[in-house]
Amino acid sequence: MTENKSIIYRNTAISTWLDYIQLKFEDANYFEINQDKEDCIVIKSKTNNTEIRFYGYNKIDQTILDYQFSNDDCRGWSGKTCDKDNAKYRTLSQVNLNRMDKVLDTPIYKGWYSEDFYLGNKFYKSNSYSNKNKSKLIAKHASEKLGILILLLFPISKIIKFLAKKGINGKCKKTIIEPIIK
Repeated sequence: MTENKSIIYRNTAISTWLDYIQLKFEDANYFEINQDKEDCIVIKSKTNNTEIRFYGYNKIDQTILDYQFSNDDCRGWSGKTCDKDNAKYRTLSQVNLNRMDKVLDTPIYKGWYSEDFYLGNKFYKSNSYSNKNKSKLIAKHASEKLGILILLLFPISKIIKFLAKKGINGKCKKTIIEPIIK
């Protein structure tokens, strides 16, 4: 259940995460709201290849397990935004709504930057940043297909990234994702 019935978004009292989502993404010029599964709400951008997903939406207790953004033009993504304390962040409260709203400013109004590293032609890892000068790391993730090799390569990962940027042992694909709303 919600912690507080007087949760305000855009000068409107809301009582569910769905209320927030419908208000946040109401502009049909920029967003398309879909529910690809019963418990997953997908927001598709109409201006670029960005998707924002709300996982584990529970209509009964009005909770969301996680929310994430990604873009088909790169391997980078927001990472699991509620992973640190899912029990705390999943419940609708003014604090959690404000936190979510701030995270979602990145794909909607600011844009973001992704560096995707490849060993040869195989995806190795990706780093996502909330700004183009790479000072604010959002998330990093490694290929699941390389498995144990990632652990073995970890001690020399900085060297691998340097060589990939130079095109010696692979490549580094740099992608600037423009904001949905400019």
